Amino acid sequence: MKIKVYLKELKSILVNNDMGIILKPIKEMIHIFDELYYINPDKNKLYVQLKVLELLLVFTTIPINNKNKQKRYIEKEQVDKIKKIHDELISNLDKKITIEMLSKKYNIGKTNLKIYFKEIYGEPVYTFLKDYKIHRALHLLEETDKNINEIAGIVGYDNSSKFAKVFKEKMGCSPTEYRKQKVHLEHQRLFGVEIK
Repeated sequence: MKIKVYLKELKSILVNNDMGIILKPIKEMIHIFDELYYINPDKNKLYVQLKVLELLLVFTTIPINNKNKQKRYIEKEQVDKIKKIHDELISNLDKKITIEMLSKKYNIGKTNLKIYFKEIYGEPVYTFLKDYKIHRALHLLEETDKNINEIAGIVGYDNSSKFAKVFKEKMGCSPTEYRKQKVHLEHQRLFGVEIK
């Protein structure tokens, strides 16, 4: 069986363009890199070759268009502000922090804050935050004995029913069901974010 990987096309997409390319991590890529991380390449050469082919195949399926290629240049000072905003948001999940508050505190316009955040982190501020909260909740459900009300509070929900509704929309089951079934999904791969 022959597997065709069009290296010339991949090279023109990924390397031979004026702008370069920034790709948001996709779960298939993260999965492959994760598997490669835990193996000994000297003992598993064939496996490594298969994983590299799989990775190249994934690259061929990514839709590359001008939107992917054209990224806005953001000055270092603005990037640093957005990183501080990001850190403040994920360090204070239990607090209500608005874009207006962040805009004033970091002396950055609301529109620019939203645009730059999305450019750097791949999602709008509140979408990123919602995903991060669920990701953090998964970690708490798996690694602690905290009850659902406590977890809801830690990740910034006023009540457990609202938290459960958002959780179910994202995960397809309630937090209680998730914990009971011991469904230890690969949550680090679901959202592409790290728990600190």
